Amino acid sequence: KFSPFCTGQWKRDRMKTHLIGQPKGDRWIGFAFDEQRRIKRMMAAKEDGWNYRFPLNELMIETPEAVRIVENFGFPKPKVSRCWFCPHQKNAEWREIRDNHPDLWEAACNEDDEQREQDLFRGGLGVWLHHSRVPLRVADIDVDEDVGVVRQCSLGACFV
Repeated sequence: KFSPFCTGQWKRDRMKTHLIGQPKGDRWIGFAFDEQRRIKRMMAAKEDGWNYRFPLNELMIETPEAVRIVENFGFPKPKVSRCWFCPHQKNAEWREIRDNHPDLWEAACNEDDEQREQDLFRGGLGVWLHHSRVPLRVADIDVDEDVGVVRQCSLGACFV
């Protein structure tokens, strides 16, 4: 399984490129009060001169309350942000892609095959996008995992 490198390379670092040359100030990050580990990790890696603010944390708003606030404004329940080929998805998320975005499902299956082929060619044991370590095309995504299966993004390696 791949490591969760995407938050750094494809989210945080992309944001930094848009801030180059801007006057320093506050960066508001939407981490909730129940995400202290994410806040500490981000503050430990902070090296850009910006003042980081966590308004939800400052107001002691936890994730379920933040979701309720969004829904009370009439907006749909926010989904966890993720890439269509994220190896840290749960079966329900894979089903959502398969059932609603067949083009992305096919692309994810192709990516899974290509990455494994490249890893085996380099002498590796193979990598898989699905946690069951079988090709995504044949993974049984129609069943929900046991509670013990946790996506690394839900541990704070990915933004919500």
